[in-house]
Amino acid sequence: MTIIYVVVLIMWGMLCIQYSKEIMSVHIIILVVLVSFVINYFIKILHLWIYNSSGYDMLLYLSIAVDICTRTLTRILTILVCMGLGISRASINDSTLKLIVFAVLYFCVNLWDSLMALQPPAESPLTKARIYITAGMDSLVYFWVFQSLMNTMDDLKQNKQNAKLAVFKRLYTLLLLSVIISTLTDRKSTRLNSSHDQIANAVFCLKKK
Repeated sequence: MTIIYVVVLIMWGMLCIQYSKEIMSVHIIILVVLVSFVINYFIKILHLWIYNSSGYDMLLYLSIAVDICTRTLTRILTILVCMGLGISRASINDSTLKLIVFAVLYFCVNLWDSLMALQPPAESPLTKARIYITAGMDSLVYFWVFQSLMNTMDDLKQNKQNAKLAVFKRLYTLLLLSVIISTLTDRKSTRLNSSHDQIANAVFCLKKK
């Protein structure tokens, strides 16, 4: 998987250089997400190699932090594309602050959740609160993504941009399938943690159209 991400990163980087005069913020975000994927998998492999060799978990916390960064960036990218950034609108100045606040909050909540998961399992009010809080954050992601996507599709329909509308309909289907698959396969069915690869792939499919 790391090799695949490296190849895609190189290809995307070359495209960004080739079309540097036409590049938009969403393209930069995709590049950043690809870089984070590569770093994330590299650190995971390094962490496992060191742990298997010496038995030390020295990269455990770094691996967790990078993984959460990757998840956060993937969700921000998905929301931006569903808003139509780089496709039907040039900027999102009215939502920039909301996205920044959400990204910070999402990172902090998931970091807290991951650190709590390292502790011995125990039935307590804090454990229940953790489940509700993390589920609430992921539910917010679901709502924001699909609400933004439907708003963008309505705008494209009103402006009679049928070609772009068809692409966004395919994106809607891809995202819906990724949500269903992650819900059926993830033991924590309220979580999106296992689906960030599927979401990213859906976004990249959109950008290739």
